Amino acid sequence: MLVDGKSFDGSTSYVEAHRHLQALAGNTTWVPTYTPRPFTQRDTIRRLLATFHRHNMYCFLAGTFAMFRAGILNSFDSAAVFVAITEVHCQLVQLIFRRGADPPQQFLVNDFKFVFEEEEPGLGVYFYTITRRNFSTLFSFFWI
Repeated sequence: MLVDGKSFDGSTSYVEAHRHLQALAGNTTWVPTYTPRPFTQRDTIRRLLATFHRHNMYCFLAGTFAMFRAGILNSFDSAAVFVAITEVHCQLVQLIFRRGADPPQQFLVNDFKFVFEEEEPGLGVYFYTITRRNFSTLFSFFWI
């Protein structure tokens, strides 16, 4: 991943990586002891992340979802997905980040339905409602 044209190396220490991410994102929360909270959609989120990784989309979940999983919040209403773009020709990356002449308003990936909601012009943030069976959540995708 490139940050300001230089390779980002978060392996120096957790504290240093946290400071660097905080400088990039504006705010971050450090969870020193992570004890994941059980939740009913665990398998769906795992399948979604596995789908992303099978399509060479290297990403991580953040936002209220991550805070919920860490036990800091009682619920979540959305999830932020930060995507490290390593393969710009990946079809799924092109669909999510609306590249191409006529990007679709909705599309299916495996058994997940993506419905485009809006884009934050100039910020590179794309909002989708992702649905699978009884799971439906708003996801914001950031290109890093």
